[in-house]
Amino acid sequence: MAESHALDILDVELDGSTEASDETAAEGACGGGEDLTLRQTIGAGVALLAVVGFAASEASSSLSSQQHRTLGVLCLAVALWVSELLPIPITGMLVGPLLYLLEVCSLSEAIGPYMSNLTLVLFGSYFIAIAMSRHGLDSRFAEAITTSGAVKGIPWRLRLAMMFAGCTMSMWISNTGATNILTPIMLRSMNAVPNRRLSSGLAQQTLTGSLLSVAYACNAGGMGTLVGTPPNLVASRFLKEEGVDVGFVRWLGIGIPASLLVVSVCYAALFVCYRPRYVQLPSPAAEQCGRGRWTWGEKVVLGSFLLTVLLWLFPPIYSLAGGPGHVALKKKLPAGVAVLLGTLPMYVIRDKGRTRVLPWSAAKTADWGIIMLVGGGVVLGERMLSTGLADVLAENFTQATGISDIWLLTFLAIFFTIFATEVASNTATTSIMVPMVIATCKTIDPDPHKAVAPVLGVALAASCAFMMPIATPPNYIVKDTGHVELCEMAKVGFFVNLLCTGLLWLLLRALVPLIWP
Repeated sequence: MAESHALDILDVELDGSTEASDETAAEGACGGGEDLTLRQTIGAGVALLAVVGFAASEASSSLSSQQHRTLGVLCLAVALWVSELLPIPITGMLVGPLLYLLEVCSLSEAIGPYMSNLTLVLFGSYFIAIAMSRHGLDSRFAEAITTSGAVKGIPWRLRLAMMFAGCTMSMWISNTGATNILTPIMLRSMNAVPNRRLSSGLAQQTLTGSLLSVAYACNAGGMGTLVGTPPNLVASRFLKEEGVDVGFVRWLGIGIPASLLVVSVCYAALFVCYRPRYVQLPSPAAEQCGRGRWTWGEKVVLGSFLLTVLLWLFPPIYSLAGGPGHVALKKKLPAGVAVLLGTLPMYVIRDKGRTRVLPWSAAKTADWGIIMLVGGGVVLGERMLSTGLADVLAENFTQATGISDIWLLTFLAIFFTIFATEVASNTATTSIMVPMVIATCKTIDPDPHKAVAPVLGVALAASCAFMMPIATPPNYIVKDTGHVELCEMAKVGFFVNLLCTGLLWLLLRALVPLIWP
């Protein structure tokens, strides 16, 4: 059934705003705009001072030459990442070559992390997300939740349903994509359009809280699965190098409770500050206009997604069951290989229109920048560990603070990471924090399993950026609708950050000893 002319206009405005928000958010998230901001100008000065200072002081440094040069690259990268003088992915791409040119590592060590099991997982996850978006499977899922009979137009139920949808979707697709899908649905549910405040103050307050709930849920959802967000994979990789296995199933044991806990905190905080009191669903004509029958493309994408999840889950479950050859199976089927095998049907099977379900023209639109950022962060972290720089920094830290308890370190790591990700990339922050946390743990207790709690604390905290629009694309997207002010986001986000610090610590304190005894 065709929608009314008014709703057609509304959809056009919403779609245009979503596309613009996506592009703007991507630019804002990556930095490196055409005009230099004050922050970028300051960053240029700091970067120049770092280069000159470290070059001039190497001869008199108490560090070894490799440690000194690694520290110089670290300071330069932090200055560029925080100031966004260069696009964030470009800074990540430069880290490996810089370390090689400074003779800190070999060429294979410098560029290997840019194409590893970790980056293969990212590639495969993006391919699944692109295919879902291409065939409308993600929108079908979101609308099924938000228009279900359980919601019935009740304001608090609608907000809760949207948060559940955002949390669940962002466990498997990017939080940016999930937010772009749900934001127009939320606006439509309130008969609102971008950049035009509602006439009713009560309705506007409800809409502001509901849009913030979408962004917060999409941020927190990434905690749930190992592939939900790059910091999870970064933490898993560093722990694996220390001999601690963090597989897909074990991560679920921590990630799902953490994600649900943070979403619950966000819902409660927004309920207090922006209680949902008003909602107006679209006209009956719009409600009757469903997505119709499943297309062949949607079925193939869903099948590929389920196959991928099965390949991720099977090796650890088979290993727990003690099946014959489980060690070889786990070694030959890492997550990166599993996701490429799981997505293979989408490249082979053709849709009803005789085009492939996922043609290369669509697949190549994946976010290649995050691959460069993750690769740069990992190679920098590895060199901090291999050169002993992380040990030196950790020793100085423990001497200065007198810290001698793993759980106190976990609390401090969570607190610092949560607020650091408000101004810096969560992947970059994780890549820098995890090696230092691991080294600090070694000074307290040499058992590598003791590092699990603080390292997981860093990874989970990296998804808790709720204060600033620049902290994460979902925050920027809802801010860009014109219905959320900076002060409104910062006010709620600050208290949510504090609550999450304590609650994530309690969660890790309870669950880590059970999963990694």
